[in-house]
Amino acid sequence: MQQQDYKFWQGGGEMGALIRAHDWSQTSLGSPDHWPVSLRTALGIVLNSRFPMFMYWGPDLICFYNDAYRPSLGVNGKHPTLLGQPGKVFWAEIWHILEPLINQVLSGGGATWSEDQLIPFYRNGAIEDIYWTFSYSPVINELGEPAGIIVACTETTEKVQTLSEITESKAELEFAIDSAEFGTWDMNPQTNKFIANDRLKEWFGLLPREEIDLTQALKSVVAYDRERVSRAIQAVMNPSSGGKYDIEYSLIDPHTQTERVVRAKGRTRFNEEGVAIRFNGTMQDITEEVIARRKIEDAEERARLALDAAEMGTFDLSLTTGSIITSPRFNAIFGEDGPTPHNRIISKLHPDDRYIRERAYAQALKTGSLYYAVRIVLKDGRTRWIEVEGKVYYDKLRSPVRLLGTVIDITKQRNAEEELTRVKFMADNASDVFMLICEEGSFAYLNQEAFKQWGYSEEEGLKLKVSDIDVLYISEIFHESFKLAQTQTLPPFETIHKRKNETVYPVEINMVGLVLSEKPYLFAVARDITERKKAREEQHKTNQRLEIALEAGRLGSYELELATGLMTCTPQCKANYGLDANATFNFADLMAAIQPDYRDTVKDKVEAAVANHSVYSAEYQVKWPNGSIHWVSASGKASYDENDKAILMVGVTIDITEQKLLQQQKDEFIGIASHELKTPVTSIKAYTQVLERILTQKGDTREASMISKMDAQLNRLNSLIGDLLDVTKINSGRLQFNYTTFDFNHLITEVVEDLQRTTEKHNLIEDLQPTGFIHADRERISQVLVNFITNAIKYSPHTKNIIINTHLNNDEVVVSVQDFGIGISKEKQQRVFEQFYRVSGETQHTFPGLGLGLYISSEIIKREGGRIWVESEEGQGSIFYFSLPVRKPVDHNN
Repeated sequence: MQQQDYKFWQGGGEMGALIRAHDWSQTSLGSPDHWPVSLRTALGIVLNSRFPMFMYWGPDLICFYNDAYRPSLGVNGKHPTLLGQPGKVFWAEIWHILEPLINQVLSGGGATWSEDQLIPFYRNGAIEDIYWTFSYSPVINELGEPAGIIVACTETTEKVQTLSEITESKAELEFAIDSAEFGTWDMNPQTNKFIANDRLKEWFGLLPREEIDLTQALKSVVAYDRERVSRAIQAVMNPSSGGKYDIEYSLIDPHTQTERVVRAKGRTRFNEEGVAIRFNGTMQDITEEVIARRKIEDAEERARLALDAAEMGTFDLSLTTGSIITSPRFNAIFGEDGPTPHNRIISKLHPDDRYIRERAYAQALKTGSLYYAVRIVLKDGRTRWIEVEGKVYYDKLRSPVRLLGTVIDITKQRNAEEELTRVKFMADNASDVFMLICEEGSFAYLNQEAFKQWGYSEEEGLKLKVSDIDVLYISEIFHESFKLAQTQTLPPFETIHKRKNETVYPVEINMVGLVLSEKPYLFAVARDITERKKAREEQHKTNQRLEIALEAGRLGSYELELATGLMTCTPQCKANYGLDANATFNFADLMAAIQPDYRDTVKDKVEAAVANHSVYSAEYQVKWPNGSIHWVSASGKASYDENDKAILMVGVTIDITEQKLLQQQKDEFIGIASHELKTPVTSIKAYTQVLERILTQKGDTREASMISKMDAQLNRLNSLIGDLLDVTKINSGRLQFNYTTFDFNHLITEVVEDLQRTTEKHNLIEDLQPTGFIHADRERISQVLVNFITNAIKYSPHTKNIIINTHLNNDEVVVSVQDFGIGISKEKQQRVFEQFYRVSGETQHTFPGLGLGLYISSEIIKREGGRIWVESEEGQGSIFYFSLPVRKPVDHNN
């Protein structure tokens, strides 16, 4: 059967030829004449893609594929008989694998993704084990329903087999290392992530499945070795070090607190630029070799840590002489460099707290025990909270003689308690769940929103644990997070909460560590993000729909980094410039592709859009690599950083070559039609004028008046024909200009006098300042003036005055025509100079016209080297301006 030369299946190499030769009338799809646009579009994409693609279409899942997919079918297999056949028939041996994927996509379940999946099928004369990475994506038909599936795929059999061989080799190496009882690591210096064997992970107190990063690993190093190890690692990242790493240090298992002494030896490798790209080596347990020395050092360190952890100062106060002996820590708490006299300590008390101290001392003399908590004021004005405890000692006569005690800085705890009080107040009125979590995972506090969201009573809720609520709870991760939160800020994370009725919902958690009454807690805020999740999903769907719409409309999208000129483009965007999807295409390449006559205009429009926070829009010609000339329409809008600096421009492009050809044909038609109309209209006008004179001479005044009105309509028709001729001349670059030097104000006066005779309702008021002579086309400038004034008359039917003003502004003559009529809204002011643009809405029928006058005027003024603009307010009238250079332009014909 001879197929028609459809554009959608052109190209495509071998498969394109096979598809064109296939008798589709014998399939369920029928003749290509009746194929839907969606099928044609999808097939065109598949055929012209260099990526392996397969397609199913219709209820029978008819099969198509491209040249890039063809090699995967091998020889002596399914090619070429697979083409055009129902998928279930030709994929029978693997249909149990494919059918669930197809059903998911066609039922609206969205696209699928599979990586390195084993899908054996018949090729090369046998069933082969073949591995694939592929995606099934729906193709939406004209009814908005999935009608077909595009399969983008690549065979990964060789990769999987290679990885298998590597795995076997690695297993042999790991056996050797394991026999030697070494730990091994391999770190990527760019990400600080470790790959390690199970033994090394065990030494760091990690589970085999956990990934290690440098920060996490350093936390398992004992405190006194941590900085030394960190510096050693930083040193070997410098090429000047030679990259050799050899160090001994101790590890603490975070779960068992078991200490282990290790020796790590490794080497860093660098690229040609001297950047570290790999850091690997081995680690050996040498605990037994240094155990005696480390036991002594460990005992000393624990003693020191115990003293430091207590953060307590001691004092010995003589109750008979008032002298006091204090420890260094005591002096540090009170902000003193040396021993602190008793009276100076008292002076540091906050005025409001001196009574508390005196009462506590009086009570201590009676009971023998001292306790109070007060504020002190340091030299620098800072306030701290201290807690004092002591015991009174007596002489033989039971007289108090000494007071021994301790002082501890409780500022952090006091501030935390005050903060908790404020937080509890906010929590009781919050729409999020507030939790105070104990180290064992129970709740010390829950706000009312927690009971409301989870559906528990207060009594039930406070008996719960985190594991009862958090669906994704893992004990090890919780306890690790609990410890980390006491020393650093944890990033927000998402999890899933479960209500009493077993329903679940997503939440975002923010956590911070607190110490209250010397006991650690986690304070956590859980926010219901159900709506946020839905919004993300909807945004994802919207983005997918947008991508489909862009492809269907042949719109290419791009992102331009304004600082670097780098561009990210879709394949369609590159295709609009004659490039394939893999071609490099940045702003410099774009400017090189644009024809020289348009480059400055495009650059100026981009800069103006960035400066004015407006939309950039331009049409220009480009030259494709094959030498052909095309028209492109481009638009975009910049985005800005917090300093209002433009950083990115995002936009779209489309090939409008066909539209431009149609526009050219339209202009040619209008030109021909206008020329053909001008001759008979001129003849009719001449006959009309002769007939009017004959009727007037005969005294038939009524008939003569009707002929006069006909003549006026012919004048209007002649003017419209003239406008159409001018437009075609402008579009083709053939608008003629005859330059002379003339008195500018004299021309204004002539035009005003002529137009004043045509209207009795309006006063044309001249406000002319000296302007002198200019060099321009007198008739064309007169044409612009006539358009401005007649528009002012037309669009101010209920006002009387129209003011025509001229004045000099530096090297320009400026003309303005002001009316007090209907005015123009802000959003329409820039469009009034466009071709065929007319006022929309109800006024469209009140003020007829083709919408060409201001467009022609704009083109005339631009050719004269001048400017044209409008100022207007809706309901208040308009002022139209144009300006001309005083001096003669260098060359009017270029």
